[in-house]
Amino acid sequence: MTKRDEFVAQKKRQLDEWSADMDALDAKVQKVTDGAKEKYRAELVTLRAKRKEGEKTLDAIKSASEDSWEHLKAKTENVLDALKDSMHQFKTHFPAKTL
Repeated sequence: MTKRDEFVAQKKRQLDEWSADMDALDAKVQKVTDGAKEKYRAELVTLRAKRKEGEKTLDAIKSASEDSWEHLKAKTENVLDALKDSMHQFKTHFPAKTL
């Protein structure tokens, strides 16, 4: 397995974990009172859009040449760091006891 393949596999696993987290959060949002539910759902839509962006950057790496994928690696790291931060912010802003 090449460095690129290892990088893509590792980041894909992380995206899958975050997807599972989002699904769990979505299930908890179903139990929230109607007033807050729409706010939570809007945040989850944003998180899923960021996840989709992460998938696109990984797809770009897969199809990039061996010489150019390193350039895309930094972009992918930035996108996934932003998603990670957003996930953390969501969980912090909407504490588990609320969900």
